Amino acid sequence: MTITLEQPDLTPPRKHRVTVAEFELMISADVFAAESRLELLNGEIIEMSPIGIPHAKCVRRLSKRLDRKFGDRVEVDTQNPIELPSDGRPQPDIVLYDLELDETQLPRPENIHLVIEISDSTLNTDRTTKLADYARDGIKEYWIINLIHNQLEVYRDPDGMRYATTFTVKPGQGQACLAFPDEPIDWR
Repeated sequence: MTITLEQPDLTPPRKHRVTVAEFELMISADVFAAESRLELLNGEIIEMSPIGIPHAKCVRRLSKRLDRKFGDRVEVDTQNPIELPSDGRPQPDIVLYDLELDETQLPRPENIHLVIEISDSTLNTDRTTKLADYARDGIKEYWIINLIHNQLEVYRDPDGMRYATTFTVKPGQGQACLAFPDEPIDWR
């Protein structure tokens, strides 16, 4: 007796994309454990990495500096969600956005001046997935404070799923953002 095996299906399984509205419903229905650290990136629910001490210190120090410098002109928010049109609900480390934003809404690209991610264990995701999402959805300026290589990576001028202008800044060099071009920021 001969057994004939069917050709295996080599098609990768399809992912089920989640909309921002579905993600919000899941959160309000307590689908996830209270201590879950999740964000929605391009319709996919992603578990966020734990925050290490260098990362936490950098967020705390930089958010204080930004709030002292710009807090009367923009909202300086830390590790809270923003809304992206491409089914995204990321939680950047720091966001500068319009003060006039309605309190019932999350910041959206048209309200956002600068998104900053502090990167160590998340460097690859911040340089690929998040960068593509931020560019595609029109975030004007995106910074990655790269703790591994001790440098600031600046991304400007979104163009499709990338940024047309990119450069790095070394420690000790201040960097101004587009919203406040005459006011360098001590990013480290």
